[in-house]
Amino acid sequence: MIHLSRVTRCGKWGQAMTGQEFRDLRKSMKISQEKLGEILEVQKRTIINQEKSDTVPPVYEYAIRFLAIQSRRESLQTMTDELLALF
Repeated sequence: MIHLSRVTRCGKWGQAMTGQEFRDLRKSMKISQEKLGEILEVQKRTIINQEKSDTVPPVYEYAIRFLAIQSRRESLQTMTDELLALF
């Protein structure tokens, strides 16, 4: 599960996310470069370029943060369902 601090910690507010932070967040979600490219409807090469860049354009930063939050939400829902099934 992705810890929420990883989503908010990447890049300081008002500063662009770095390529390394972008890569770390992608890896924490266990998504391949190819799969992320499919999700964002871009080529794998675009993802590779973002991960190598000093700063990630806001559109990609917002997209990966959204995916991380969505992934966390789904994980929490699964855990809730499993806990409720115990009762």
